[in-house]
Amino acid sequence: LFTDHLKKDISRSLFRKYIPGDFFQNPNDIEVSSRLSGLGIYDLAEELVMMFGLGDTADTYLIRFLDVLKKYSGEKNSDVYGFINWWEENKHENTIIVPAGEDAIRVMTIHKAKGLQAPVVFIPFANWEFGLNANRNMLWVSSDTPPFDTLSAYFVKASSALRDSYFARDYNEEAAQTYLDNLNLMYVAFTRAEEKLFIGIPQKGRESLNAGQVIYRSLTGSPELSQGFDTQNYNYESGSPEVVNEKTETGSGYNGYKIGAMTSGNIVNKIVLKPEFENFVPETKTRLKELKNRGIILHKALSFLNSSADESIQMAARKLVVTGLITEKQIPEIEAELRNILANDKVKKWFDPQNVMNEREIILPNGSIYRPDKVLIDSDRAVIVDFKSGKRNPEHIEQVKTYRDILSEMGFKQIKMNLFYLNDLQIEEVK
Repeated sequence: LFTDHLKKDISRSLFRKYIPGDFFQNPNDIEVSSRLSGLGIYDLAEELVMMFGLGDTADTYLIRFLDVLKKYSGEKNSDVYGFINWWEENKHENTIIVPAGEDAIRVMTIHKAKGLQAPVVFIPFANWEFGLNANRNMLWVSSDTPPFDTLSAYFVKASSALRDSYFARDYNEEAAQTYLDNLNLMYVAFTRAEEKLFIGIPQKGRESLNAGQVIYRSLTGSPELSQGFDTQNYNYESGSPEVVNEKTETGSGYNGYKIGAMTSGNIVNKIVLKPEFENFVPETKTRLKELKNRGIILHKALSFLNSSADESIQMAARKLVVTGLITEKQIPEIEAELRNILANDKVKKWFDPQNVMNEREIILPNGSIYRPDKVLIDSDRAVIVDFKSGKRNPEHIEQVKTYRDILSEMGFKQIKMNLFYLNDLQIEEVK
């Protein structure tokens, strides 16, 4: 919508005019449908594609965007706001994927083009600087000459004035390395083409040396190359512009099928998920606590709890049904189990949403990943809670002590450790 279309007296009706009716909760309001707000991010995107008719044509970019959404929701979470923040930081890294044999233009940086070849290559802006730039580059420099030997190093702008200073050695070394790096960059850029290479350079050169100036000086400074340089049109052409006959290869072309339209919608209406509860063998069919895997189910339920509120308990039970761990009939029993657990004041504090991190991954410098069930944080104090569904084992104590050591390295001073055994609902404080 254009902003000049919006007026206070018609904004709501205009909004409804351009948005499909299924988007709203009811015909007389602009509140988003609860059906949409309850979907995961990928299912929501599929539903919106169908709702707005975006899948009438198979748009390559839309399909690629849905692929990114699917991967994100599988690796991270289904939170819309989390995805938006992630997308703002990572959208430049996600591009459409074109098969190698497809007739298409690929856009990439010179660094990513290393090792690749193409029949025709365009370098539209051969204007990168060869030297150091005082506005963008900073250097660590040092000197043995008093009084500049007081500090081991100084962080300064890469100004050309450093050539005539006590830091000339460091500046000259960095300038030479930068020049060599950019010369190598030019070599990579100019050797990617198999048949034709088009280079665009700025007609007005900058004060600092750049790739365009190097090309211009090479063309005008060489008797052989200067003969082909058109000074009036500022153009240089070498070789023949003839079209090279296309190579025909058998059995190696791209034989993909181009679809005409997309079929989108809520995945729940398309497939039936096989529930996981079939893998959990009950000892009796009457009570949840008599299930062989009761502890596993409670462990999962506690991971779904965001708070001790009854709404959170109900949501956790619903998620157990969706994941296939329990049936609809078992919801009242699991809710009763959770309320019984949260009746313990100490346990209830573990689910304070203000300062709890649930199953948050901790990555160590060596790449190892640890994930405590719960960590409660208050300034430099932390409480570790790990839920256990089996019998007591000395390894459980060693595990929470490992978590304690990790949190200690992260700067926490006072750390308490708790093991909560779900079979008998007993808390063990680890010293």
